[in-house]
Amino acid sequence: MQIAATAPELAERCEFVVSSLPLPEHVRALYSEGGILGALRAESMVVDISTIDPNTGRAVADAVASRGAAFVASPLGMGPRQAADGTLPLYIGGDPAALERARELLDAFSPNHFVVGGVEQAYAAKLAINYVSMSNLAVLLEGFGIGVAAGIDPSLLCSLMQDGGARSFQAEVRLPWILAGDFATRFGIDLAQKDMRLAVDLAARERAPAATGAAALQHFSNAQRRGLGASDIGALWQVLRPGTGSEPE
Repeated sequence: MQIAATAPELAERCEFVVSSLPLPEHVRALYSEGGILGALRAESMVVDISTIDPNTGRAVADAVASRGAAFVASPLGMGPRQAADGTLPLYIGGDPAALERARELLDAFSPNHFVVGGVEQAYAAKLAINYVSMSNLAVLLEGFGIGVAAGIDPSLLCSLMQDGGARSFQAEVRLPWILAGDFATRFGIDLAQKDMRLAVDLAARERAPAATGAAALQHFSNAQRRGLGASDIGALWQVLRPGTGSEPE
């Protein structure tokens, strides 16, 4: 592996450019005249795997296209374990010719490709999925807190939450970590708050209902204000646990 001194140098030397950045403004800055835009060539193939809003994605794709280069959006689903296993779901969008050209590279990430439409739809799919996942965690911990406050043994309640109508990915995977006090960061509260904010903003633009997610967003924002932004989303329990005071500060 060779290390480039700057991002533009990297873009000049590589046919394929893959970007994964935390915030929409970071992606916009990368694909700008002050970033790597001027270094892209007609043969450049850009794949962005960031979780950003569709409007930013469209603007970046258009900027890349202005250089004659190809652009594919491919936000990643799930988490570190699936990344290690090579089983991440990829939510893919872009021009069909660009998708075909990027296929071999995307196969190296995972064979689980889901072509959901254009660039905007790829980013929207990731936001919609994270909206459900993060909202689910918030309501799961609220319900778990109700049971704990009522005197149910937490371990028993965890098992009950993993069965029946309360069953979910978060109940099966994250709730046991929370019970064990394991808050090692697999997906941070800062990123969750960002994804929920973008999803709720997208809902407002599209005039789609998002009251449940808006309430969950307040919990994540409250966790940030309490200094938990770098912690795993499971640390939301430290805000929602009965007796901690979950109202926004």
